[in-house]
Amino acid sequence: MYCKNDIVLYGTQGVCTVCEIVKKKFGEKELDYYLLRPVFDRNSTIFAPCDAPVTVTKMRGLLPRAEIVEMIKEVSSETCGWIDDTGERRKIFSEILHSGDSKKILSLAKSIADRREDLHSKGKSLSSFDERFLKEAEKVAFEEIAVSLDIEPANVLNYIKSYSSDN
Repeated sequence: MYCKNDIVLYGTQGVCTVCEIVKKKFGEKELDYYLLRPVFDRNSTIFAPCDAPVTVTKMRGLLPRAEIVEMIKEVSSETCGWIDDTGERRKIFSEILHSGDSKKILSLAKSIADRREDLHSKGKSLSSFDERFLKEAEKVAFEEIAVSLDIEPANVLNYIKSYSSDN
């Protein structure tokens, strides 16, 4: 169980602070809920039931700095394939985003960004759903990296690029 002031990653909502644990009645039962506040969107509030299996699978502590750096190093050296079948790509992208696996999510963001760059060089652009998946993957991955490395999310991509070119 998480405590007040813990920093967690909560599914595709990104990095959140556990503000408190409150009793709330949504529907028929009164339950304990984590009151979460996204770190980079202080105007939002999320209520996540403390004991619900979906909360348990969607919420976890952040990776430590050393693991983040190692993950960036590994993902930076990967070359990713592309799934041409739109339906299959959508299914796999969605599974990765909801997996909570930071390395897979960062790898997904890299794969889509590489594809966007390749298409751009040919005067083409990504489909709107690929752009949406890229934004979601970057949000989740970049927020965790930013908090773990104590940098702004807007600086994460440059950090990754400089790190991968230095090593």
